[in-house]
Amino acid sequence: MARWEEMSPPEVLSFFQEFGRTVRKGELGIHRHHYALGLAQATRMAIHCGVPRISAVELGVFRGEGLLELCKAADYLRERIGIEFAVYGFDTGSGLPVLEGYMDHPELWHSHAFPMPDPAELRAKLPPYAKLILGDVGETLPPFTAELASAPLGFVSFDVDLYSSTKRATNILRFAPELYLPGVALLFDDTHTVLTHSDWCGEAAAVRDFNYESALRKIDRKPTFQINKFAVGQIFDHPIRQGTAKSRWPLTLGYF
Repeated sequence: MARWEEMSPPEVLSFFQEFGRTVRKGELGIHRHHYALGLAQATRMAIHCGVPRISAVELGVFRGEGLLELCKAADYLRERIGIEFAVYGFDTGSGLPVLEGYMDHPELWHSHAFPMPDPAELRAKLPPYAKLILGDVGETLPPFTAELASAPLGFVSFDVDLYSSTKRATNILRFAPELYLPGVALLFDDTHTVLTHSDWCGEAAAVRDFNYESALRKIDRKPTFQINKFAVGQIFDHPIRQGTAKSRWPLTLGYF
């Protein structure tokens, strides 16, 4: 029996509160604190729902530092509480695609920026539970549903820069409800960090469009969680949130 199966709700909260303090102090050697804390939020929800294995995704990999940081956080959590992870990195491999107008911020980005230096070298550094998936995200996401059948999606980092790419990338939140945790921890990298960012261009506009188009899925920003760039994918049609399935325990209050 994995440790998480033997922990009580107060013990789970205490573990993650200590994890949060340790991460924020920089004591785990994980430099992207929001990755570790976002993955921890997903892991805590998995424990409350009784899900033994979850998927974590980075959309926009570039050199791979973020993907490796995500794996480092997954290793730490797996070793200490026994939740298993499947980690995926999505990238074109060839850099940003052709920009499609002002909403893609041509004053900030240009086509073919950020090509991956050496995908083979990055793959060699990844642990066995991690995969690098290359190609346009509009084409590589639909087959990804097969991967989620055995490990519901719990965490996604969006860092594809462009409105057009982010709009395609948010389709990762449109699959069948049972392929997710009831709420999916999300990070958005490029919103309101430079003068020309706005709600009408880039990632912010893609988030706005997603929320307008989808009745039972929403991207809900969570500044009160004190995690940089953090949001939650609200899966309102998930069986637990529809009352047709039950979690092990309610997801209790408590920040970390």
